[in-house]
Amino acid sequence: MAMLLIGWLQIRAPGGDPPRGPPAPTWMRVLVLGQGGGMLVFGAGLFLLPSAVAPLWPWPLTTLTGRAIGAWLIGIGFAAVHANRENDLSRITPLAGGYVAFAVLELIALARYPGTVNWATPAAWVYLAFLLSILPVGLGALPIRRWLGRS
Repeated sequence: MAMLLIGWLQIRAPGGDPPRGPPAPTWMRVLVLGQGGGMLVFGAGLFLLPSAVAPLWPWPLTTLTGRAIGAWLIGIGFAAVHANRENDLSRITPLAGGYVAFAVLELIALARYPGTVNWATPAAWVYLAFLLSILPVGLGALPIRRWLGRS
């Protein structure tokens, strides 16, 4: 209920969109679109058919954890696709911070619990490559680069 009220108040607030900032580099847009699309597809699979898709995950998942991870992947994937459509570095800062936090925390978890991951499967290496691909995208889109005078 609170979110509906907040949304209603936001829609009624006066003002317009801020001016557009610099566009994202092409390499970033290509990566973000691929990552977002992959997260949407895999997340939907985990959410709707967790028992069928969970064996493709690099560690064992219950039906509940599969659905929870699927929901997160859908949310992050949607944000990534939307950021790609927006194509404005100044407006995608929340996605950038989320990408960095997600990658760093997942890499810490993989380092802390390496025995849980089935490293003999391609899924583990695809997941690791995915994490290593979202980190530079997040760092490249963070506003600190612009604060330092680099673009």
